[in-house]
Amino acid sequence: MSAVKDAADQAFVAYPSKDKELARVIAQGVAKANRMLSSRLRYAPWEFNDIAGNPLISPILEGIDTSKFVIADITYLNPNVVYEIGFAIGRSRRCFLIRHSDIEGDRKIAREVGIFDTLGYDTYSDDDELARSLTAYVDPKPLPFSISLDRLAPVYVVEPPVKGGVATAMTSRLKKAGYKYRSFNPTEEPRLSAADAVRQVASSAGVLLSLLSGDQDSSFIHDTRTLFVAGLAHGMGKPTLILAHASADLPLDIRDAVKRFTQAEDIVDHIASFSLEITEHLQQADPTPLKNLTPLQSLQIGDSTAENEMTTLGGYFLNPDQFSRSLRG
Repeated sequence: MSAVKDAADQAFVAYPSKDKELARVIAQGVAKANRMLSSRLRYAPWEFNDIAGNPLISPILEGIDTSKFVIADITYLNPNVVYEIGFAIGRSRRCFLIRHSDIEGDRKIAREVGIFDTLGYDTYSDDDELARSLTAYVDPKPLPFSISLDRLAPVYVVEPPVKGGVATAMTSRLKKAGYKYRSFNPTEEPRLSAADAVRQVASSAGVLLSLLSGDQDSSFIHDTRTLFVAGLAHGMGKPTLILAHASADLPLDIRDAVKRFTQAEDIVDHIASFSLEITEHLQQADPTPLKNLTPLQSLQIGDSTAENEMTTLGGYFLNPDQFSRSLRG
């Protein structure tokens, strides 16, 4: 990653190296943008390689921390870049997404995942067009997400597409630990919006996730959502448990954070330790609420999943005439 004199005027650029021609276009576009911007702003590119001997993750996260905002290419959904997008948002950094307009890449998968089109992105067809996008004004204002902890259902779970096995062990053990949870259930919601993921993580005292690392599209979609949410949780400093089978091939960014298992008893032990972290986090003070929000930004219209409303439904349930007549028989 290139060095800059003033970290406040740095913008971190994350992109995968899967497509060498695409990586070349991005590198040239960034170089042209830097020449056009002179000393006003410097882009610091990071080409992510999923190969042995790659530098440790800490320089990447430090680069995000010291950046004014973050640029991320989503033409291909590189697992590490997806995590870094979530981490940047969790660290209150504006994340400006880009994708090549003439390359199909992971466009279909991204539509099914749901996160990235709800964040919005800019398209480019060559290095000149990318340079123009990067030299245009980018609003560095991050997404607002200061929300009080949900103490009644303090844990957020991203459920895998198929119930049973790991999914059942995760949620049943969490219930035995005495914690209610809110969840994203792909059988009820086909897509995860970025705004909902941010809201759910921000109001949580713990985030429970799993990685499938399979060859099917459904596994890739689930893992992409998991990595984005894991980035959010780590960026916000939330207690996070990411489970994966001992044989799973894991992205570098979260390799050291994942708890591996070979049998159900391993999951029980991991969640027992995780429960202590949740308790400790709940004992901390709630985050300071945001000030000067517009009426629209302050509006809460409930959760998109009915099961996630169980602990709050009594506060706004209306008793219509039909309800009273039912009670009278």
